[in-house]
Amino acid sequence: MGINEQVDSWIEEEQLPPRANFKVKKGFDPYEGMDEDEIEAYKTFRSWFVNKDLELLTIIPKQEKDDFYIAVEDDNSISYAFGSMDFQRLLPVFDKYQYKLKKIYERVKDLADTHSAISQEDGKKNTKEKYINLVETEFRETAVMLLETYQKYPHLVNRVKLMKRIAEINSRIRKCKDIWNKYAFLD
Repeated sequence: MGINEQVDSWIEEEQLPPRANFKVKKGFDPYEGMDEDEIEAYKTFRSWFVNKDLELLTIIPKQEKDDFYIAVEDDNSISYAFGSMDFQRLLPVFDKYQYKLKKIYERVKDLADTHSAISQEDGKKNTKEKYINLVETEFRETAVMLLETYQKYPHLVNRVKLMKRIAEINSRIRKCKDIWNKYAFLD
């Protein structure tokens, strides 16, 4: 008798792990092996057990006839609080461009404050360059482009509207310059 056969004789068949060729039985039937009476009793027990948690809700009295209903309205209806005509009329219109201008002016003020607080010349120079680049990209490039368009194609543009728009951009540049001069050189 070899060593393998001797070791195998020590291990009982029940202690061996299952063989790899075993397959899982598909399709679970919870009522397998039960007759009709046992299945009915099992279903009754499950129903009782699940409804036990909801027992408090069943003792609350309810009306015989319920007249309450929620009106279904489509997206175009204007009957809710924020959809009423009064709310729509009094709701201020949000101007994105004015908000952008406000944020640009705040950024110019922040750069000017930073410029006044910095003591090193390199830092002051870098901060001033940031300010110049901000004004350049937000306002000056647009004004130059409009002026070049007028010079190239004077017959295609409305001169009065174009000059008015350039004047508005120049006034915004002047406002940035005023903010810079007011806050950048504080001692």
